[in-house]
Amino acid sequence: MKSHSLFVSTLIMGLCMSLTLVAEKKSITSSDLPVAIAPYSQAILSTTSSGDQTLYMSGVLPIIKSNELIDDPYTATTLVMNHIKALLKEVGMHWNNVIDVIILVRDINDFKVISESYGAYLKTENIEILPVRLCFQAGKLPLNAVVEIKATAIKNV
Repeated sequence: MKSHSLFVSTLIMGLCMSLTLVAEKKSITSSDLPVAIAPYSQAILSTTSSGDQTLYMSGVLPIIKSNELIDDPYTATTLVMNHIKALLKEVGMHWNNVIDVIILVRDINDFKVISESYGAYLKTENIEILPVRLCFQAGKLPLNAVVEIKATAIKNV
């Protein structure tokens, strides 16, 4: 009898978990960003059946609307952070929802200035808990950009 009730509880728990994991996905774009430079979504919003949301953003380059690439590391980082904020805004999120950031740099010697720009930007956003972050030099970034940033954000109901 004990093994039967253990089986039933495990089955019910498994069903509940699979119902929670069922997700709907939606492509997210922002008119505040330049058009994507290749065939990909700017972001994908995944919503579970319980309403929890995860926003997966593609890597964002420092391109202004006129398709001009910004090459100054500090200014480029600030621009990318603003682009990410625009994507977050599209789904009712804020930088406080961001949990993970990956920063790719053209030259690791720009790490300090990019980190200064990143840190200064997040201070203006009143971040409660800083996201985890990874930063590394890539062999070469698209369009030979100085920086590319990818972020993931969550919103629980």
